[in-house]
Amino acid sequence: PGKVKLFFDANRDNIAAAVFTAIFFGVPYGEIRKGIYGFTPLPHRLEKVASIKGVDFVNDSKATNVSSVVFALSTQRKPVVLILGGRDKGSSFKPIVKFSEKIKKIIAYGEARERISASFRGRISVISRKDFFSALECARAASFPGDVVLLSPACASYDQFENFAQRGEAFKKWLKDILKKKC
Repeated sequence: PGKVKLFFDANRDNIAAAVFTAIFFGVPYGEIRKGIYGFTPLPHRLEKVASIKGVDFVNDSKATNVSSVVFALSTQRKPVVLILGGRDKGSSFKPIVKFSEKIKKIIAYGEARERISASFRGRISVISRKDFFSALECARAASFPGDVVLLSPACASYDQFENFAQRGEAFKKWLKDILKKKC
């Protein structure tokens, strides 16, 4: 058949609910199957972009608030190198601390980097970088096979990008360039 493009536990529940509803309304099984395997999720929302040397890279650039990051972290089963940053929205980063066992390192970038660093001091190791691309390089260097590098910024993108989509596309292009070099 194919591979389901949605992953994470929450999506399994969503798929099960959709299948149940479709069966209830008499949708033929072949159509249900086509829908499950043919569905393409929206970009920049927990989008697994690449696996490089055993490290998964996930684009969650749409996560421009702390609640979205908390959800993203709750879906991860592997150790996480978390990329946070951009333009600070003034929210507390405290809810992220409950995932300290899962987060190996936080890479903070952009205008919010100092506040992010201060928020996790003594709780989770944070590396601060001024710009987005140096943060990506740092995250890659801090990750090992079996890890997830998760771009889930908890901040607006406006310090370095026009919007979250442009930030997410920059992440994907950076990964594409790495794959071209076979590094």
